[in-house]
Amino acid sequence: MVVIESLRAVGFRRLKLTESLRLGRGLTIVRGPNEAGKSTLIEAILFGLYGDVNLLTSFRKPIAGAGRVTLGDIIAHGARRAMIEVTFRVGDKRYRVYRVIERRRDIVSQVEARLIDAANNRLIAIGVKPVEREVEKIIGVSWKEMLATNVVAQKDLERLIELGSRDREAIINMMMGLESFNKARDRAAEERRELRHQLENVKGELRELQNRLKDLEDIKRQYDEYLDEKRKIEAILPQRKEELRKVSEIVEHLNEVYEYLET
Repeated sequence: MVVIESLRAVGFRRLKLTESLRLGRGLTIVRGPNEAGKSTLIEAILFGLYGDVNLLTSFRKPIAGAGRVTLGDIIAHGARRAMIEVTFRVGDKRYRVYRVIERRRDIVSQVEARLIDAANNRLIAIGVKPVEREVEKIIGVSWKEMLATNVVAQKDLERLIELGSRDREAIINMMMGLESFNKARDRAAEERRELRHQLENVKGELRELQNRLKDLEDIKRQYDEYLDEKRKIEAILPQRKEELRKVSEIVEHLNEVYEYLET
């Protein structure tokens, strides 16, 4: 489970958290009137973790009905730079993500992204995409899954009340992470069916091999019988040759006698 320990943000929308805002263990409640920046705190944490501006569009849209959010939208008015630093913990390991967005004329881009091991200040990853990949690997969920399972906007709840039971069930499943669970369950069931199919194929191949083995064993048994017969023949062959020689001598002698008598 990921635990957010602190947030530091300057120039991110209207935030001016030059000192780290530390979040205590347990439940944290943020109170304030509309447009006071409550949602901006969550945005800063989410963007600080993942660094993908598309998540702000997904997060902001149900809250304010706004369109696509760009990097230029999150830099404070009149500022040229925004900095976000989020310290978080997963298990017994602490990490710190540091990001910088800069406005250079008409171009706004994320110019710096670093993921640091907070225990020893060791640099784990640098660059927008490498940091995003490492954070997702450490936390174990993508920003889409994070929004679906951990962040629920007020208007989302109002919309749930108006939905039909089937649509409401689908949305609640998504919010609770059951959609991913159901997909994993269905995938596991499909893999199970495929494995069963493979097992049946293997069993069929095994039966064919067993039949083939039986045929080979029959052939070997016949071969052994032929080999045994060959050995018996070879054993009496010298005797038969000697008998044949004697018979040949007798026939030759008889022929000589016959010729003598004819003369």
